Amino acid sequence: VLDLVNRKRVLVFTPPEDRHFYGHGFFSADGRTLFATENDFDGERGVLGLYDATDGYRRIGEFDAGGIGPHQALLMSDGRTIAIANGGLATHPDFPRMKLNLATMEPCLAYVDAQTGDLLDRAVLPETYHQMSIRHLTEAGDGSVWFGGQYEGPLTDQVELVGSHARGQDVALVSADAGVYRAMNHYIGAMATSLDGKRVASTSPRGGSMTVFDTVTRQVIEQRVVPDTCGLTAYGAGFVYSDGRGHLWQDGALVREDRGIAWDNHIATVEL
Repeated sequence: VLDLVNRKRVLVFTPPEDRHFYGHGFFSADGRTLFATENDFDGERGVLGLYDATDGYRRIGEFDAGGIGPHQALLMSDGRTIAIANGGLATHPDFPRMKLNLATMEPCLAYVDAQTGDLLDRAVLPETYHQMSIRHLTEAGDGSVWFGGQYEGPLTDQVELVGSHARGQDVALVSADAGVYRAMNHYIGAMATSLDGKRVASTSPRGGSMTVFDTVTRQVIEQRVVPDTCGLTAYGAGFVYSDGRGHLWQDGALVREDRGIAWDNHIATVEL
């Protein structure tokens, strides 16, 4: 836990022994509860751990995540609905970095009530995409959820890595020229929505590309070559993104370079 005003570490906390963190978290609308994606590795299910931010981040419960391998989860704009990217990959700390169920993966988007933990909706990818692990997501201005995947199938396959979903409908993958997805190298590392809600961006560190989609036309607006880029956030009229060479970019312009620093997966816009 970091104090951003005084720029210091305040607290370190850990999940229970039979859980481990799975990558992302977010605060409740009132800021009192932290929701963290976790792995119930013996039960082979994903959960959201609930931590009391007013009481030293004491763990106060958990919600079922509606799938295996939850990575990113977010509180949607209604302040009540949680959207969860369940990658479908089973892992266990006894087998570090091993993917234990590639043949039977079932990635999905799940929607959970932030107050009750009830599963509100669940959307599964088509069977032909069962090895496309849903990892990152963002809410567009129209309330739909856009997601980016990491494909675990054969390297020779050509698959769409970006899709969207509106509750009550089927998942809709976003079509694009083959070169667009080829430049992502089967891997999306972050998703973000512009402040006006009309554009969604994705970054691919493995492919070295940053891509922007129009959420209405579902067309690619631009794709930039940025080696090892992953960190991504909305800022100003567009996006800021970082790379593993210490660069910070804003809409194609280099705004900062920190030599000797390799920026990793994610960045965020913070209002102080």
